[in-house]
Amino acid sequence: MATKTKVERVVWEWVDRENPGFKFNVMLLDTVFGEIFSPGDQGGSTAAMVRWVYDGEKMEMLNQIKPQWYIGAAVGRLCVAALATGVVDGSRVFCCAGKYSWKQVLEILKGMYPEREFKEVPDQGEDLTRGRT
Repeated sequence: MATKTKVERVVWEWVDRENPGFKFNVMLLDTVFGEIFSPGDQGGSTAAMVRWVYDGEKMEMLNQIKPQWYIGAAVGRLCVAALATGVVDGSRVFCCAGKYSWKQVLEILKGMYPEREFKEVPDQGEDLTRGRT
């Protein structure tokens, strides 16, 4: 995350200095859930993390990811479309649909697959941050 922040700062400095002939924005996505558009390319994506909950794998890594915001894959496409219209320029666009925790993800999976036994994930509470409306 620190590297991404540093890169963004450098790019913003470049945009300010060079004043390019195109619009520049940053999409700030957190976890993306939804339809997988390229199943073979999901090794490190958040879609893979849902699979970890399903399979009961890499729980130590999941435990490090605290409750936070998510965006649906289809909503992400809408955000990209909004930027493509050219109306937004020089902005940091925060894209989020709601909050989640791995415990909530597990409960959804249990509802979808009631015959399956799942490994429990710790209840880490919920993200209490509030978005602007």
